[in-house]
Amino acid sequence: MPQRVPPVMPLPVGSMARVDPNTLFRQAEAAYATQNWTVARSSLRQLAVIAPLEAAVHHLSALVEKGSGNRSAALLAFEKAAKLAPNDPQIANNQANLLADTGHFEDALAAFGRALRAKPGFVDAALNRAIVLGKLEQDDEARTAFSKLEQAASKSARYWSTWGAFEYRTGNLRSAAEKFERALEISPKLPTALRARARIALERGDGRTINFVSSARAALPEDRELNLIEAQWREAMGLPDAEAPIIAALQVDPTWLEGLAVLARMRWEAGNADGFIASHVDALAKAPNSALLWRSFASTLAAAELHEAAIDVARRGRAACEDDPALALIEVVQLGQLGNTAAAEALLAIVPDDFPDKLDVKAEHLIRIGAFDRAETVLETLRQRPGDQISAWAKTDLIWRATADPRAEWLHEQPGLVSTMTLDIAPNRIADIANRLRELHTTQAHPIGQSLRNGTQTRGRLFERLEPECVELRDAVMACIRAFWSALPAHDATHPLLRHRDAQPFLAGSWSVRLTGGGFHVSHIHPRGVISSACYFVVPDEAGSDSKAGWIELGAPPPSYQLTLEPLHSIQPLPGKLVLFPSTLMHGTRPFARGERVTAAFDVLCSQRDVPNHG
Repeated sequence: MPQRVPPVMPLPVGSMARVDPNTLFRQAEAAYATQNWTVARSSLRQLAVIAPLEAAVHHLSALVEKGSGNRSAALLAFEKAAKLAPNDPQIANNQANLLADTGHFEDALAAFGRALRAKPGFVDAALNRAIVLGKLEQDDEARTAFSKLEQAASKSARYWSTWGAFEYRTGNLRSAAEKFERALEISPKLPTALRARARIALERGDGRTINFVSSARAALPEDRELNLIEAQWREAMGLPDAEAPIIAALQVDPTWLEGLAVLARMRWEAGNADGFIASHVDALAKAPNSALLWRSFASTLAAAELHEAAIDVARRGRAACEDDPALALIEVVQLGQLGNTAAAEALLAIVPDDFPDKLDVKAEHLIRIGAFDRAETVLETLRQRPGDQISAWAKTDLIWRATADPRAEWLHEQPGLVSTMTLDIAPNRIADIANRLRELHTTQAHPIGQSLRNGTQTRGRLFERLEPECVELRDAVMACIRAFWSALPAHDATHPLLRHRDAQPFLAGSWSVRLTGGGFHVSHIHPRGVISSACYFVVPDEAGSDSKAGWIELGAPPPSYQLTLEPLHSIQPLPGKLVLFPSTLMHGTRPFARGERVTAAFDVLCSQRDVPNHG
């Protein structure tokens, strides 16, 4: 959101003034333009004495403070400027930009409103407002705002790029690709659009992915995001040396966190369980006091369920980084996984209560030791926070059912919250889709940090791929989602799913899983969805037996929770069957001894998710 230096304005010269205020203002402007904050502040301090009621002085002061990183002072200066000139559209727009940057989104919308009332055709303010609506996930209103600007902003690369970013976030990759292409027609070297076009091509399985990477590389030769995209493209194509682009970037910066994480994941999925963390070890040898590196190392081991190794690394990291609370929290989780609740509780006490994720980890620990009343208190706090709080509601379900709380029925047992449906796809096409999905599985082992065991999972966005089988599957799934949504119970502002009843559902992430003999899913949730799913194309022969091998179970807690709760639903998988259920409902599958199980899965989000939560 670019800033504009306010124009030089004639200021009154008081009889006591020794310096011409217009000269001081020009000096401050010039210093601001060259980021000489000391000179800018000196001139503005003198101006504040000479002309304390001039909005332009406080406006420029706000821009100086923002530019120098002093956001609190900038907010105060903008407030003064806005009071002196409430109808100045540029002041309102710049104030709104800072409010948005500091997370004050509602106040930002109000300031953008002032700017647009003062200047209805103010394209920058209207575009910035659309961006904030997107950040608030008021998606319908944001999309309308972007659309209304098309004629006025059609020659703005920033407009097309920000609209593309919005469409990407809301899962509309085809539309996002079109918007980024429009941006590149105007500004062929725009970095955000170049990266995004390559990233979208990767996620859609576009055969031109490597061409997009190459053209982006010509404009951005040092861009590491392109190394990641190229490596993942090579992995998806089953090419040798898929890791090479990431390794090359790590030779320049061995402590590149995202590169380390993706490289470890790729090596693990390639079957290199012994050497998947080698680059983390090398990085820490060069930066042994980096808390971020220790966190990445410990988190990677934890995601691979190497609990004891993760505990060891977290402890060594805490020793090197003065008891880093994030490392302590990783250690708490791993101790809990091993059943060492006493050590977990002692360590949990040293993590500050306001540290991110502490309350969620604490609730899980309290469930594990049977302290349900205390856990419910913690979860009630979490449920009151903004957002869907999927994890908190999933844990709440376990407590309410374990204590026979009648609210458990309201949460997950109302008719219509779980549904089994049949895809409107011909049987021969079910087999064609199964074959296409098999082709997309190019790795050798299950991904770390995911629920499947003895199998593989695709990457990218399955339903955004270009193959006709994926397009057909997406269309059939969307028809089922619409039917499911229309049959849900009535809107309920206090319910984690039904609070969205009147919004529009859309597809978020989508992927395929292929399990083989001994394969299963551990019980888990999808915290980034509102509705979750399982869709079957190949099932093992055992799935029809009394053993319920390969069946999905909804509502069974993970073994590490040490709860004896039966699942709410056990559902037999059949080719062409789709199961839809709330994302707040834990789910897993039973293992099967032989054969194959090929599924597609996805999450559903809603167009407007700014409804306040209630316990």
